[in-house]
Amino acid sequence: TVLDLSEPYLKKAQANLDGFWGLDFVQGDGAKLPFKDGQFDAVYSVFLFHELPEEVRGELVREGARLVRRGGFYGLVDSIQRGDHAAFDPLLPHFPKLYHEPFFRNYAEHPMDRVLRGAGLQAVEQDRGMYSKAVWGTVSSPAVRARGRTVKKTTPKRASRGAPVRKPVRRAR
Repeated sequence: TVLDLSEPYLKKAQANLDGFWGLDFVQGDGAKLPFKDGQFDAVYSVFLFHELPEEVRGELVREGARLVRRGGFYGLVDSIQRGDHAAFDPLLPHFPKLYHEPFFRNYAEHPMDRVLRGAGLQAVEQDRGMYSKAVWGTVSSPAVRARGRTVKKTTPKRASRGAPVRKPVRRAR
């Protein structure tokens, strides 16, 4: 499942992933995801969190973790933050000045590993590569779930290995 708030971005992703089978493209808000608790083995985001105000980051991590089965993976890739690579720390304040990134300065000062831990994820780790970092953890208990819901066991549907299925972009309700 590929989710984005932007329909044009989803259409571009759909074009780029045209040769892959079994993908579902959903337009929706990451704070109100239209999926069942524990529906996925893994949830991850790519270059999202530096675009968000601080108060929304934890909310999105909790909502994403709600979708992950117990023992599953939650991860993200985004920009490095202050302290990730000392040589780059002096460069970080220039990024929001050179590019329109209104939340980046705050993002750079609030480590995402703490946000994941604050959302209840376990075994949180991180690694970096040049200007990017990956942060990940494990969903280990129903306490991580948003709004205190219980996890329902779901059986994943298997896609056939035939020709790629081109599904239309759908809007989340």
